[in-house]
Amino acid sequence: MRTVSVKSVVLGEGIPKIAVPVTEKTAAEAVRAAAAASACADLIEFRADHFEGVCDGQALSALLGDIREAVDVPVLFTLRTAREGGVLDCSADLYQSILIKAIDSGKIDLIDVELACGNVPALVEKAHAAGIPVVLSEHDFGRTPENGRILRDLKAMEELGGDVAKGAFMPESGEDVERILSLTREAAGLLQIPVILIGMGAPGRRTRVEGERWGSALTFASVSGKASAPGQIDAGTMRQLLAEEHRRLAAEAVR
Repeated sequence: MRTVSVKSVVLGEGIPKIAVPVTEKTAAEAVRAAAAASACADLIEFRADHFEGVCDGQALSALLGDIREAVDVPVLFTLRTAREGGVLDCSADLYQSILIKAIDSGKIDLIDVELACGNVPALVEKAHAAGIPVVLSEHDFGRTPENGRILRDLKAMEELGGDVAKGAFMPESGEDVERILSLTREAAGLLQIPVILIGMGAPGRRTRVEGERWGSALTFASVSGKASAPGQIDAGTMRQLLAEEHRRLAAEAVR
């Protein structure tokens, strides 16, 4: 499997990396939150859909520059649409326009592109031309789709040029959690790019912690209780849990 290297962070090997979302509404609040989160994160996920100036290209670019100066970890730019659990209800054209402004800013290290956005190839090409890896993603806050659908979509993400394939779903039962874990292992063996699979809510906690065991490259954690999705664990606690899981796997390997 290929890895994705961004600054000193390598996705797809070792302990899953921790991304902490920044969901503040104002520029000043976002910069402060990013700086605080960078102390316990491997990556910062700037959730642009929460930013009140997201449609103002100049304000967005200025904020991204300020965040870049405030942190020394990679910045993942995410514009999560309302249909996939975000707070911005926007047209496909507006979605594409905002992502292009983020790419053109030169102030981001990775970018999230929703598989359902309608113009994935153009956005992937634009990002790659700027040297920015793409996380292709899909989210379902209501259920966990059938196995075949999830695997087809993850494979499509790879075929469309994504550098990382991400799926986040809402398990409705323990069986759904087991399916997500099993699918993570299957997808990690099937795809040549890093995979992120997450089960949201309290039932999905295992999927956030056991990524190294099953093959998920990145997990999302919160700071000061500001979660961007149901079930996110405090980043400091997450760091400890991932280290404990790593030690368990090492012990199992020598038995």
